[in-house]
Amino acid sequence: MDESKLAANFEEAVWFDEQPHFELGFVGKHVLSKLTRDSGLKTVISGQGADEIFGGYDVYLRDYLREPDAAWPDNDLDESTRLEKLKEATTSMTKSFTTWSGHDGNKIPTHLSSEIPTFASSLSIPHLFPSSWAKQQYGSLCPQITIIENIDVRIRSLMRTKWHPLHSAQYVWNKTALPNMLLTNLSDRTEMSHSVEGRVPFLDHHLMEYVNGLPPSMKIRYDPETGELTEKWILRQAARPFITEE
Repeated sequence: MDESKLAANFEEAVWFDEQPHFELGFVGKHVLSKLTRDSGLKTVISGQGADEIFGGYDVYLRDYLREPDAAWPDNDLDESTRLEKLKEATTSMTKSFTTWSGHDGNKIPTHLSSEIPTFASSLSIPHLFPSSWAKQQYGSLCPQITIIENIDVRIRSLMRTKWHPLHSAQYVWNKTALPNMLLTNLSDRTEMSHSVEGRVPFLDHHLMEYVNGLPPSMKIRYDPETGELTEKWILRQAARPFITEE
């Protein structure tokens, strides 16, 4: 898609999208659904949900590294390496947020830090949220605290005392960004703008229940030979017999 096609489809995509968004991917998805319909297809299989349940986003790396994985005692990630990687991930995420927004995303109360996943820091971006008139009427709200205060207190207790930070981050993402952004303006609304039905097998509740019970190190795996962390590790292993190495 070039700039002229983006501009030509922007207004219609916004009409179907019905909500603000911080980038233009939904326009491309709107055009893709038209291509799908014009090809005579009425149903598509989507990969939405794979990154969410298997730990595929790079913002999950810091959450994975915040604590040892007690559920996987034979993990090749020793404590000194974990702390070193955590420092690297923290620096990388802070730099990324600052470059993108001019804000480092870390202005949160210390007592809430264990409950707020890394990705929520990206929501503390001044220019994405209402301007002066809205702030005068409603006050200045911290998106991070708004997210965490809308989570059931019983879940917040589990996040503080029982759950690994990776699983806490996945829970918060799956309760916020997934239904309110990814499954709306990047899925259902843009697909149904041309009457295309999108199905999401990775969000089958039987699969989700199984994957939710896996240790964090089955989702993100450290390779001592390369020194790298691999996201969606178990999914990659499951797919290995069916796809080429490339």
